[in-house]
Amino acid sequence: MTQWEYKTLVTCFWRDTPLLVSVDGESKESVEGNIIKKTYIYPPLAEYLKELGLAGWEVVGISPTQGSEGGNINILVILKRPIQQDEE
Repeated sequence: MTQWEYKTLVTCFWRDTPLLVSVDGESKESVEGNIIKKTYIYPPLAEYLKELGLAGWEVVGISPTQGSEGGNINILVILKRPIQQDEE
């Protein structure tokens, strides 16, 4: 029976460009004084999805989510791929 591993991406749109906010729940934030600033150091979404596809990942679900900023709508992307079994 095939076993799967999963990956989640959260994206937001800024100036009509989809940006990655987090990968597997890990967001990239920096703190300046008492202000938390998100830093989008991930590659552009399309480029990242292409890299994931080449590594065997497949998008299996997409869902809108409420962003942390209140009015923002983020997109949750769920991917899966078969777990690589060690050959004996």
